Order: sequence, then structure tokens, then C-alpha cells
Amino acid sequence: MAITERRVGAYARLSLEDSRAGESVSIENQKLMLTKHAKEQGWKLVEIYCDDGFSGTNQNRPALQRMLHDIKQKRINTLLVKDLSRLGRNYLEVGNLAEVTLAPVKMVQYYFFIPFGISSTFLHGYEIYL
Repeated sequence: MAITERRVGAYARLSLEDSRAGESVSIENQKLMLTKHAKEQGWKLVEIYCDDGFSGTNQNRPALQRMLHDIKQKRINTLLVKDLSRLGRNYLEVGNLAEVTLAPVKMVQYYFFIPFGISSTFLHGYEIYL
């Protein structure tokens, strides 16, 4: 079953240790990269979920919890994130999000190569099926 209309939730996070006064530079870059990619693909960007100053080891982040709720409510059907470490530092917990917390959600991972300034990166995308 293919997704015909992508309703994208973009997620950005940076821990307190790496932030500066106000919104961190990395958060700004993540949001710019994710927004640019969604726009280039012609996707509807529903919301940018942003947890600035929160550790990836803590799953009780406000924007993450709001995003999980929106996935369950079918508000978004595609998740876009710079890399898996933005969702969580513990890959077992990130897997738990997909397999247990969001069950019976099926998430299909894919990657986009993004040339970004002088460095390039891969964005992680997830199609979400309920």
C-alpha cells in the first residue's frame, strides 16, 4: 500500500550540552534541512516537532510525545528526521517506539542523500502505516 498524500512530521532534537543561548545552531540547521527536503518533494509539512535542550536518553520529551500522539491519530503519515540519534540515543528504545509504543503501526525506513552546504548527509524518513 503506497502513501498517496504525504503528511510529514519533521522531528529535530539537540541536547542541552550542545546548545547555545536561545535555539541551538544545530536545531536551526535540522529544521532548515528537513523543511527544504519536504518542500522539494512537494510534501505537506504538517509540523516540525522540536525538542531543543532535551537528552536523547529521555523518551518523555514534549515534542516527541506530541509527535507520537499525532502518529496514532493519523495526523501525519511520514516522519522525517536528520538521523536516528535525534529520535533517541539508545537504538533499542528507538526500536521500541516503532515496535511497541506505536503498535500496530508499521514504519518503513528509507534514506535521502542531501547535499547541504559543504557537507552532505542522509536524512532518515519513515512511512507510517496504521
